[in-house]
Amino acid sequence: MGAETRSHLGAAAIASGTYCILVAYYKPIRDKFEHWLQLTSLSAIFVTMNIGILLKIPTEELYSYDAAGRDSTFLTVALVAVNVTVIGIMIVQYIATLVTALKRLRSNPQCGPECCITFLTQMMGAGGDATSIDNTGEIPNSMELRPTSATK
Repeated sequence: MGAETRSHLGAAAIASGTYCILVAYYKPIRDKFEHWLQLTSLSAIFVTMNIGILLKIPTEELYSYDAAGRDSTFLTVALVAVNVTVIGIMIVQYIATLVTALKRLRSNPQCGPECCITFLTQMMGAGGDATSIDNTGEIPNSMELRPTSATK
């Protein structure tokens, strides 16, 4: 029996499902977003394992060729949807955080639009310069390299 048998996939699916339930029950991660992201990721692994078990069923046991095509399409869509859900949660959280930060900045601006544009253009051009920030916190000019305090 190889590692790709249905019994091995079944054991892995049971273990991942059990771990998912334990994480949901004990909530070891204090941050709410991180907890839900972990729980969704574990659920995606559990569903992927179960779909893997379904894919191990030999095709000659299926009813007809049309049913096999529909099942294969459904399983493919389910796999993609489950795994895209985790990425979607990350994107939605990133956008929500960005919108919240922009609203906070708009309600209590610390600098004007010129300041923001200057900051963004400097950060886009900082690239390799950002790695050579010395202990004073100054970003060196890209045309002039100053020695850091470690090399003085």
